Amino acid sequence: MSILTCVVFDLDDTLYIEEDYVRSGFREVAGWLHQNSGVSGPDTFQELMGLFREGVQGRIFDIWLDRHPQLITWVKVNQLVEVYRTHHPDIALLPGMLQVFSWLRNIEVGLSLITDGPLLSQERKATALELTSWFSPLIFTDAWGKAFWKPHTRAFEDVMRLYGGPPQGLVYVGDNIQKDFVAPRRLGWRTVRLRIPGQLHYNREPEGVAFAAEAEVASLEQLTVLLRQWL
Repeated sequence: MSILTCVVFDLDDTLYIEEDYVRSGFREVAGWLHQNSGVSGPDTFQELMGLFREGVQGRIFDIWLDRHPQLITWVKVNQLVEVYRTHHPDIALLPGMLQVFSWLRNIEVGLSLITDGPLLSQERKATALELTSWFSPLIFTDAWGKAFWKPHTRAFEDVMRLYGGPPQGLVYVGDNIQKDFVAPRRLGWRTVRLRIPGQLHYNREPEGVAFAAEAEVASLEQLTVLLRQWL
């Protein structure tokens, strides 16, 4: 009998490449700006992506708007943020991810999701990726407020209550060594860092043992091999 009861996945940069979502959102913002102001959509998209690739985070729209002062009188940053966060994203699961889901379901291991981020944005990502047919539960921590985003333990404790059994039977698969693994490690779960090129945190190393995953894999094939060893 399997000693694994449930494999819980992170969403962003774990099930899909987050830069694809950024690109999708910037296209939507560029299109909105073109429609409402006449600025070039392609040029706006390239400018936004350029800022992103320079490592700008959190203030991209502020910086872009500062560079276009002729728009400041009527375009507000919060409008651009709203367009970005509420758009229907053009994203896809990592190649091979559906096979991982199918294999886990076939061997009767549960599948769940724990993700941070603005609630509507995360829900629309889950819809675009058709996750509701695979995961139970899907936990969007923002439904409780930002105070309950990882590394808070509440979402992980909810999964533990649902699935029961020893904590070693639960696995969390994520990518972000700043927050993904702190809570599940504290609760006794097994943890796996999926580390593949293109992730936003690919080049970062954990600040200490508490932030590191128990294991690290560089592909979904390696993830499957590891989970087989833990069965």
